[in-house]
Amino acid sequence: MNGNSSNYDFVEGIAKQVLNLFFIIDSSGSMSGERIGAVNNAIRDVMDIMPEIQEETADVEIKISALKFSDKASWIYPEAKSVEEFKWKDINADGVTNLTDAYQELEKQLTKESNGGMMPDFGGYAPIMILMTDGLPTSPDWPTALESLKKRGWFRVALRYALAIDIDSDEARDVLIAFTGNSETLLKVHSAESLRKVIKLIAVTASKVKSQSSTTLNNQAGAQNQAATKQINDSLADIDDVDGWN
Repeated sequence: MNGNSSNYDFVEGIAKQVLNLFFIIDSSGSMSGERIGAVNNAIRDVMDIMPEIQEETADVEIKISALKFSDKASWIYPEAKSVEEFKWKDINADGVTNLTDAYQELEKQLTKESNGGMMPDFGGYAPIMILMTDGLPTSPDWPTALESLKKRGWFRVALRYALAIDIDSDEARDVLIAFTGNSETLLKVHSAESLRKVIKLIAVTASKVKSQSSTTLNNQAGAQNQAATKQINDSLADIDDVDGWN
């Protein structure tokens, strides 16, 4: 072989493909009480099931991140955590709804780990993002921040769900569909218990569908997202007080 190593010599050393799951949580004052309690309970529920999903997908590493936003946005952990490492820390609610800062923080992290972000340096599955809020943004420049966020390739291919908690107005729909880009992944949630159930349903189902797929970011991410959306939305009939928003 003229002394040159073949690319295939290192197959056993190839790192697992990474699937990132992002929780983006409105922790403003109006979320206090049952609403923020439901979010805390839901993410604990998700983490009870994630080890089982991780075990079923030996060639995929699921990583989890959580971003809360009120007056400012901040990450629960400064880096994406594996299923084993991620330990949920209950959050409290106060302040206003600075969606601009949330989008800017998310944009910063949708870069390669080697560049200081949370995304894999090579390959990887299109991520899952779940935004949950019960109010309109108090930061008027959120559209500008979102347009900048949309320039990130990882954002464009992500499966993005938005949960509108007890809000039902054209203005709220416009804000949230700007994030999801798809009315099928925009849901109205009307009770704390339904919020807990739907967060768990989306996170667990999407992670399972994606991690058990043979396609990664560079191959049919759109079809993968559609398959996950169909399974999630087909299961919504079993949850009371959750409506689509077409």
